This record gives sequence, structure tokens and C-alpha cells, in this order.
Amino acid sequence: MASKSKTSAKPPSKPTAVVILGMHRSGTSALTRVCNILGLDLSDNLLPPAKGNNETGFWEHLDAVVTNEELLVAFDMFWDDPRALPDGWTETEAAKAAREKILAFLKTDFGTAPIWGIKDPRMCRLVPLWEPIIEQLGAEPAYIIMQRHPLEVVGSLLQRDGLSSGRSLVLWLRHVIESERATRGKRRAFVNYDALMQDWQPAIEGMVGQLGLPLDKLTDESRAEIENFIRPDLRHFAFHDTELYGSTSLARWTGRVFAACRTLEQDPQAPSALANIDMVARELDQAGSYFDDIVGEGAPREKKLREEIFDLHCKVAERENWLKEQISRVAERETRLVERDALAEANRQTISELRIENSRLHREIQFITRTWSWRLTRPFRGVSHIALRSLGAVRVMTHQMTVQSVVDAEPLGNNKFRALKPNPQVLLASPWRFFPRGWVEITYEIDANRIAAPFLFADTGQGFEEANRFRLPPTRNGFGRAIVRLPNHVFALRFDPVDFVGTFTIKAITVREVSRIGLGLAALTRWLHHQIASDRAPRKPG
Repeated sequence: MASKSKTSAKPPSKPTAVVILGMHRSGTSALTRVCNILGLDLSDNLLPPAKGNNETGFWEHLDAVVTNEELLVAFDMFWDDPRALPDGWTETEAAKAAREKILAFLKTDFGTAPIWGIKDPRMCRLVPLWEPIIEQLGAEPAYIIMQRHPLEVVGSLLQRDGLSSGRSLVLWLRHVIESERATRGKRRAFVNYDALMQDWQPAIEGMVGQLGLPLDKLTDESRAEIENFIRPDLRHFAFHDTELYGSTSLARWTGRVFAACRTLEQDPQAPSALANIDMVARELDQAGSYFDDIVGEGAPREKKLREEIFDLHCKVAERENWLKEQISRVAERETRLVERDALAEANRQTISELRIENSRLHREIQFITRTWSWRLTRPFRGVSHIALRSLGAVRVMTHQMTVQSVVDAEPLGNNKFRALKPNPQVLLASPWRFFPRGWVEITYEIDANRIAAPFLFADTGQGFEEANRFRLPPTRNGFGRAIVRLPNHVFALRFDPVDFVGTFTIKAITVREVSRIGLGLAALTRWLHHQIASDRAPRKPG
């Protein structure tokens, strides 16, 4: 990247750690993202964007934010606490624990990267902790201090967090003064938020040249990405100097420090600016010696309220997730209902079509039965019927039924099926040109993991109705047998083999027509078998 600065420096031989400092709501996120587009490594472990806060992202290292906040909490403070940090805080046990955590995740996330960066507004007050760690990693810190009109910061904090103007102004002074004094005499540059938003390229080039950062040169692609990110419409507050310097109380501290920072943008070590900042720092510390204890008295109560608010947010989030889950389930059920309604409608349409076809076939049958050819061949059909009935009388007419089609079952081959719903339906076919009728003996062999309790349905021309349903005995060791009386006119037979969901195999279904004589002989045979079995059974002594 070309530089317009007079103090251009050569890239350092060791890695550079760019530390971006600035008060909350000062535009540090925008500056960090621009540097990231130009090659600054921020790692992938970043704080996620927040709706209504930073929609374009904070670009803050997640572990850094968590560790810094935990350290402040250890001092009974939070990010918006305007009090001075405790004396000797860098040597406390909490600071030592934070130092170990920071060193660990910096090694993991950045290792030996030639140039990397980190940003968290809390670091404005914690530079004395972070600087030795960065140097321990073998990197040279380069500080960028972001400046924004303090009244704009006050307005933004009021809108986002509801902070009072007095608290926000003291908080702004703490962040700006402590970050400046901690980086004084070191490799640093000041960047103005107004300059960045109005014309970002000169502001970035001046900063890069001033610090000698080895960032990538601008390309058409990176320029387009930056201009898409730096959007003036995201700026919601703008103040002029008249609001700041027109008030004597504001001008004495806030106005003087802000003017000094503007001078430091041109000369980061300007003596007059440093003197003004030191004067305000002394007065702020003197005032703090009176008022910090008063603020501290409310810290425990504030901490408890924050914890309660956090718990409430967690409960709200849990309920929102539960509500989303319920809405998703309702949507799924509604989708299933729509699918079922569509399937039911399709079934009704199919039934209607079948009824129309059935009526048509009946009309054709009636037409055929009225023809002369049908009447002339009636004697031959009578003889054939008598012959077939005679075979049935001697139990010779046998129907070895086969599976023609299935409903609610998936064929697996070799007469093995998987029932998709309870009571799957199997349409049977006979090897003869007619179906059995009257008294029949049906035997069936079903291989399944559970006992099969089948049903037999007969269609007399009006479909498979409940009036022609026959409950068959459950299988024993896979076999079943029954004698039923079928209607005199059977057009189709349906077999419902199982009443469960799962796999089953239909090994055999045999239907033998039985005449009344044969039926009597069968009953007599069963009675004789029962008597013989009874006579052979041992009798108990009287």
C-alpha cells in the first residue's frame, strides 16, 4: 500500500502485533475490519455479530473479550465501570491467571504469523497487562488509537445501553487517557473516526505509513470490499465542536482531552497535547478519590442485578428456542396433514374411478348374459359346474393361492414382505378361472417374528366389506388352519396376514372347497381323533 506519511518505516524483522484501542462505540470495529481486509490476521475465533448493535461484526477476539471481562469482574467491575482500577492490579492473582490464559490462546491462534491484530475496547485500560505478553511471544506491538467525538459516543451508549451522559463521559476519559499514557513514547498512531468515514483511503494510508505496517497493497477487489463495508448510513450520531466547547464544564476535561488527541493525530508525541492530558488525568484521579468509593458502594447491587438480568436473558432465550421448536413441529404436522389430505383425496378419486369401472363391468356382464350365445352355452357351463363341484365333494378341488398384489407392504422377494403399516393387505390369485365359494378349508403358513392373526375378505362385487370378513385363528409355529363359509359369488379374495409393522413371509396359502358331505366327514374325523386321544390319556386313580 502506498503511503503519504513523512515518517515511513521499514517493516520490522520480527512479527508485528497490531493492538487497536479505542473507547466503546468509537468505530474500532470498522477500522479493524478494514485492516483485516488488507491482510491483518484476526484469527477465526471472533465474537459473533449482534442484531441492533454491530450487525457488520465486532471483529473482536472472543477469548480476549471473555478474559478481559473476567478480570474486571474479579475487581467487582464491568466494562462500563468509570472508577480507576485498583492499585497494583497487575500483580493480583486474577491478573496472573488472565496472563496465562492470554498467552495460551495467542500462541494457539497466531503462532508465528508475521502480522496479526487484536481489538477489544477493554484493552484501553489493560495495556499494562497485555504488552509484556505480546513481547514474550516475540512480537513487537504497534498501537492504533481510534478517536471519535465524545458526544457521539455518549449518544450511542445512551441508545444502546441506556448509560447516563455523566457516566459515559467519565468512562470515555478513562479509556482515552489510560490508553494514551500506557502507549506514550511507543510505536503508535491516532486515527480520527470522521476522517475514516468521510474518506477512508488517506486515513488508512497515513496510519500504515506512520506505523510501517506490512499490510497488503490496495487492489480493485479489496477497495470494493472496503467501500461496501464503510457505509456512512451506519453512523447515527454527528456533533460539532460548538456543542463540546460551548459548555465550560465539558470543555475543561472532555474538550481538552479530545483536542489533545487531534493534535496527536499529526504528532503522536506532541508535548503540549501530552501535558494537557496529564493535567486532566491528575484532576480526574483527584476527583475519583472522592467519588470512586461512592460508585463502589453500589457495585455489589449492580453486579447482582446484572446476574439476574443475565439469567432472565437465558430463560427468555430458552423459551424462544422452545417456541421455535414448537412452531417447527406444528409446521411439520400441518405439512403431514396436507399430505394426508392430498392422499385421502387421491384415494377418494381412485375409489370413485373403481366404482365407475365396476359399474361398467356389471353392465357388460348383464349385456353378455342377455346374448343368445351365452344362453345357448348354458347347458355346457352347467355340466362343467357339476363336474367341478363333484371334484370339490371328494376334496379334490384345491386352490393354491398366490400373491397378486400388496397394499401397505414392501415386497422383498421370494414372498417376503415388510409391513409398512399394521394389517397390510394381500390380494390373492387362484390357479383356476374362478374363486372358491361355499364351505372351504383354508390353511396358511406365515413365517414372522410374532404370532400372525390373519383376516380373510371376500369381494362379492361391492368391494371388500366388513360383512364378508373372516377372522382366522392365530398361527401356531407358523401354521394356521380354519373352515369358513364363503359367499356364493366371489369375485376376489384378500388376505391380511399380520397386524403389526415388520417383516413376514407367506410360505403357502391353500384353499380347498368342501362339500357338505366332506364337511361332515371332516367333523366326524376330528371327533374320533379327540375320543381316541381321550381314551389313551392316563386316568387318575379313584
